[in-house]
Amino acid sequence: MSGRRMLGVGLAAALCLGAVWTAGDRYAAGVFCRLTLAAAAAVGLDLTLGLTGQISLCHGAFMGLGAYAAGIFAVRYGPAGLCMGLLCGMGLAALTAGGTGWFVLSLHGDYLAVATLGLGEVLRVVFENLPAGGGVRGLTGIPRTTGPLFCALLLVGVLLLAFRLKRSRWGRFAAAIGADERAALACGIPAHPVKVAAFALSAAVTALAGGLWAGMIGFIAPSDFAFTRSIDLLAAVVAGGPGHILGPALAAAGIEGLHILFQPLGRWQMLLYGVALVLLLRFRAGRRGHGVGRAHPQK
Repeated sequence: MSGRRMLGVGLAAALCLGAVWTAGDRYAAGVFCRLTLAAAAAVGLDLTLGLTGQISLCHGAFMGLGAYAAGIFAVRYGPAGLCMGLLCGMGLAALTAGGTGWFVLSLHGDYLAVATLGLGEVLRVVFENLPAGGGVRGLTGIPRTTGPLFCALLLVGVLLLAFRLKRSRWGRFAAAIGADERAALACGIPAHPVKVAAFALSAAVTALAGGLWAGMIGFIAPSDFAFTRSIDLLAAVVAGGPGHILGPALAAAGIEGLHILFQPLGRWQMLLYGVALVLLLRFRAGRRGHGVGRAHPQK
């Protein structure tokens, strides 16, 4: 068995053991679910930022799309409705990302970042004015059906999907576009459709994590999926190394862990979290020998 496969098996076993170990403790199970779902959402963002190099500041809103779809279905149809909501949320996120991505992914750098920021704000306003979602007050009464084992299996599946895609022909096309789009076009690679497909797939994976988040916490509000959520995901991918898949997952779990650690501190929470995030990114950038930027995926 190769080293990569042994690492994958070991990680899957560790996640499943962690899920079983925390299942009897409600608080520990909640922490485990938050960490694993944050990691899965970051891997979703890494599918577009890490491969094609497209910056996105709206993936927190895609997470919200999945959460609201799953929450609304679960409230109306019970726990069985959560599965329908997950599929609906993934489809909505993929269609939204694909439709808007066809127009905005021709942009680059700062222009693309601002365009995706605008998309995220549009979706936040939709959440705030959605009658079925409770408006600004949020959606309550969502059946809490998401357990630790389900979250662990989701993260294992998302990691496996990401690794498979990265080593596929499509993944090599995406990596070539991220490294040098003009060179990729000169080689006959259809850059724009590949970028749109990566953006749509990335949104669907993040929406899936959001749907399970709703089933884990039982209550969602528009503020849960505001701009700060997108920044958390972006920081996780940057800190973990764009294109490295496992790194962003670990970084996202660490960043979510900081939120949990500082939560009892009240108004000091965001101050200490911000300081910790700056130190984390500064340390990570120093280890890589450069400032914030795209790291080329490992071969």
